[in-house]
Amino acid sequence: MQLFPKSHKRKKTKVPLRMIIDGEEQIVFRSIVGVERTPLVVHRKASVKGQNIDTFSISRDKWTITHVFSGFNLGVNGSYEFCAIIANRLLQEPILYLPTAKMMSEHPDYSDTYQLISSLKNAHWSLGGRGS
Repeated sequence: MQLFPKSHKRKKTKVPLRMIIDGEEQIVFRSIVGVERTPLVVHRKASVKGQNIDTFSISRDKWTITHVFSGFNLGVNGSYEFCAIIANRLLQEPILYLPTAKMMSEHPDYSDTYQLISSLKNAHWSLGGRGS
């Protein structure tokens, strides 16, 4: 299994962003600086400005982890190093290889995975963890 590197190459990758548009959940793809290792992508944090999905901003110093298949954001934000270390550990979790957020949330291991993410965030916070 190929892990996330300690540093990134500032290369853009296609990132799925899960959004609610007109009351309906959709996945929108954007080219953002990041590194993909299926089933996760560590990328610069993107935020939609207002109601227009074509207008979004990219953070220069905040990174996040997104599930490649569903666009589901795992709620891990911070430096690249912080996100990469957590993502490398999460690559071992079989539940993250499921194709949809709904399938993951209904899986019996979902709460254990959520607790693991919280524990990893606390353990590595000093590497540059940040709130949303």
